[in-house]
Amino acid sequence: MGHAIKGSRQAYYDKHDLDLIQRAYEKCNFSRELPQSEVIRLRKQLEDERTKSAATEARLSRLEQELEATRSLIKEMLEKQQ
Repeated sequence: MGHAIKGSRQAYYDKHDLDLIQRAYEKCNFSRELPQSEVIRLRKQLEDERTKSAATEARLSRLEQELEATRSLIKEMLEKQQ
């Protein structure tokens, strides 16, 4: 905000909009700390993703076991046919 345009010595904002520019800067959070509500929201999101990941891992493990059982059953059936 207020940078000069190349080839011009004037800023690109309208000097009559100083109140508008001031309000925009006041909304900015220039600190390196997140508001507590944002930290809580991000922690909940992280926990939700961990829960989903654990459920997916458990499902994958169960499906791998079922696949191995099916392979063994097919192998036994083929051996009986011979």
